[in-house]
Amino acid sequence: MASNAFLAPLRGESPLWDAWWLYGLAANVIALILFAAVRAVAGSESILPTLVILPVATYWAIAVWQCAYNSEYRFLGLYLRLCVAAGFLGVLFFGVAALSGRWAVAT
Repeated sequence: MASNAFLAPLRGESPLWDAWWLYGLAANVIALILFAAVRAVAGSESILPTLVILPVATYWAIAVWQCAYNSEYRFLGLYLRLCVAAGFLGVLFFGVAALSGRWAVAT
């Protein structure tokens, strides 16, 4: 049962509100708490805090993308898919810029 509840949003089988609020917001709050705890222990220069939050953010993005049209408000589907795509492009852009040394990450 738990496996099905975890995989349902990834298959697009959950309502949008469920993917957004339950799987997204609640999971990200927990991930941010873990991020802060790991950063306090490992330090701000460590990649460990990012490794904590990256799987949760990826899961949420996929769940929202898959469940985007599972709402009575159809325009939300397109809007949220555009938001997910913009977020992915932003992470890609800033990640490449930071790794190439062209953009310094403020600490």
